[in-house]
Amino acid sequence: MLLSNYVGKWWNLFDLNILNNTLNYLGQLYQIKNIFPKQSDVFRAFHECNYDDCKVVILGQDPYPQKNIANGIAFSNNLDNKNTSSSLNIILKASNSNDKTLLSWCKQGVLMINTALSVEEGKPSSHSLLWRPFMTSFIKNLSEWETGMIYLLFGNTAQSFEPFINKDLNYVLKEKHPSYYARLNHDMPGTVFTETNKLLKLKYNQTIKW
Repeated sequence: MLLSNYVGKWWNLFDLNILNNTLNYLGQLYQIKNIFPKQSDVFRAFHECNYDDCKVVILGQDPYPQKNIANGIAFSNNLDNKNTSSSLNIILKASNSNDKTLLSWCKQGVLMINTALSVEEGKPSSHSLLWRPFMTSFIKNLSEWETGMIYLLFGNTAQSFEPFINKDLNYVLKEKHPSYYARLNHDMPGTVFTETNKLLKLKYNQTIKW
């Protein structure tokens, strides 16, 4: 399937020159290194969240760098993962959710993406610079073309993209990365989830069932 068909209307927000350069280099890396998620899942978040339904963007850092965990949806784990990732556990508890795949969030219009859409095994942030031009362009385009969006930025890396969000037309909420709370063995406040629903209720008379 063509990537343009796979991601749907999101395609219109992609800078194709940057995308082609990124994918050409990434394709070479997949041939010589262990890269996650699998190549067919790199853009899965866009496939699972319908463009016309999207009102919320959750931005993380990069995919899990361990085998058989990353699946193209930020923070998500597959149902067959025996041990839930610590960051996901933190998020599920803070949001009172029991959906470890987070697909139910995607289907309600939450785009679950990372600032880098791939990672080398065992090397967190290894593809951050590779994806930054593409993600910068995407975030700029989205925040200019679709107004009233709510951006949830988890962690310093995600928050470094805040300058590219048009805050006159959209909302930005910030929280530490879930891994920060996992390292300290502390719960993450659920504030960003409750605040998101308050904004959604006020603007669209709808909420997300986390």
